[in-house]
This record gives sequence, structure tokens and C-alpha cells, in this order.
Amino acid sequence: MVRERLAELRGHRRAFSGVFRRYGHKWGWKDMEKTVLLQNIRDVRTGRVVADHVWLTQRKRFREIGELKSGDCVEFQATVRCYVKGYVNEWRDIDERTIDYQLSNPYGVKRVEPKTVETKPLSSFLG
Repeated sequence: MVRERLAELRGHRRAFSGVFRRYGHKWGWKDMEKTVLLQNIRDVRTGRVVADHVWLTQRKRFREIGELKSGDCVEFQATVRCYVKGYVNEWRDIDERTIDYQLSNPYGVKRVEPKTVETKPLSSFLG
């Protein structure tokens, strides 16, 4: 799995690049927050793909570069952190939690010239 490469960078702040696909929304502490789907996430230092996609909350750093269009390439610094995801139902003795990895606290977000990269079709994330 590609995210295992992201696990190797846990706790480190690195430069990453990705291809913007679309905006989304999630429930935040107070109300709905805009999110950003980036695909084909690469470690800029090594050029290695570390995740097929990540969702990031569109905070100030992403808003500062303006509206993104599908296919725009961005580069940013972020810290790799782990989190628990999955489903738990104690009454039915179901515990399907797993550890996954995310990019947090992005800064230095900038548009960059696209590189020739292969990407999955958007439909694979909408299923």
C-alpha cells in the first residue's frame, strides 16, 4: 500500500506536491468547512509517491493562492501524522479501527508547473 511510505515519514515535516482534483466539505467544530482533494502526493525531496490522495482542510494557506482548477499542481510543506479511522460498535462487539496517516498543518502552499504524472480517474474517489 502506498500510504506505508507516508508512515515512514511520521512526525517529519517535508515538502510535498500534489495534483488538485476537486473541493469538498466536511463538518468542522462550528459549521461546514471546505476541503481540498489532492492526488498523486509526492515527497519533493525524493520524487517518490507517498500517497495516492489526501484530503486537506482549505485553511488560510490554500485560500491565499486563489481558486484551484482540476489539474493544477501545488507544492507545500506539511507534517505527517497518524490518526485512527474506522467503525466501532461496542454493543455488537465490532471494532474496525485502523491507523492511517495524514498531512497536517500545511504551509508555504504555492502553484507549480505540472509534471508528467499518472493519476487515477476522479471516479475512483467518489465510489
